[in-house]
Amino acid sequence: MGALDRESQINLPLFNELCEHGCEFLITVAMYNEGANEMKNTMEGVVKNLKAFADAGIDQRKIACVIIADGIRPFMSTYQEDAEL
Repeated sequence: MGALDRESQINLPLFNELCEHGCEFLITVAMYNEGANEMKNTMEGVVKNLKAFADAGIDQRKIACVIIADGIRPFMSTYQEDAEL
């Protein structure tokens, strides 16, 4: 069994639970040393592009977004500095 065959058989129950209608498209945002405003701008960009996904025939309810941060301490300290976000 090749790597792609094996990966296609992996069940993602957590994503399916989070997305009531099942997750068909996953947006991954990786963070490394970004400030709170940069992250806010990135997430606003994701939201603004949801219409493009809908226009391409992807049900917005089947889209999930995962944020990968390089360490919880740097992540939390960045957002504690700017409580308004």
